[in-house]
Order: sequence, then structure tokens, then C-alpha cells
Amino acid sequence: MDAVAASRVWVAVDPEGIEHEIVLRVGVPSLQPRGEWLAEATLDGLEKRSHRIAGVDAWQAVGLAMSFIASQVEDFESRDWRFSGDMVEIPSRRQISQNHFRLDDPHRCSERFPNHPRAQCRISAFPESAR
Repeated sequence: MDAVAASRVWVAVDPEGIEHEIVLRVGVPSLQPRGEWLAEATLDGLEKRSHRIAGVDAWQAVGLAMSFIASQVEDFESRDWRFSGDMVEIPSRRQISQNHFRLDDPHRCSERFPNHPRAQCRISAFPESAR
């Protein structure tokens, strides 16, 4: 992973009670030649491989990568793994879907940021190269 957009360190406890330090990471999305955006998702300490998650834009790629990590954590929990750490909850797939909005949508933007002019709603958390 070249550049990290977000990461979190947790402790995972496997079904036998052994602790493992894990690092959940989402990479900064990159625009691909065919127009899709890819964000890498990793669960270091749980899985050896990384996952390339595609979206129609950088925002969606990051949201889908976070949702993917949440689903992987849910899968490990269903197999009796437990997680602790800074315990800010990873949003579930359902929560991400319910809270998804596009900042460049004037209607949704004015609902979410009523005191800001429309132009200020066109923001990005990513560097120019990821827009």
C-alpha cells in the first residue's frame, strides 16, 4: 500500500484465547486507466493478502473498502474471534449504506451543511491526485 488514508490498531483474540495485534488499513484511492477508482484494504495480522476495492469515484472506493473491512471483521467474529483496541466502532455495511451521501449533490449537501454555501460542499479528504 503506497499511501494510507485511514488506519486503526486493534487486538484480536482468536478462539483459543491468543492475542494478535492487527492493523486495519484503507489506502488512498487511485484512478485507474478504465476510469474506476481503487482503494486497497488490509487486515494485517488477520490476513496476509490485501484487497483492491473498486468504486465509481474516490469517495465510494473508500466507503466500500471500509465496508469490506467491517464485513471481514464480522466474519471473524462469527468464528469466535473477539476484538478490542481504541474501540471506535467500524461502521457496518448497513450503517455505511444508510449514511452514504455525495458531497457534490446540492440537495444532500444543503441538508447536511445548512450554514455553508453550495460551493463549500465540494470537498475531498484526498490529495489532488486522488480526486
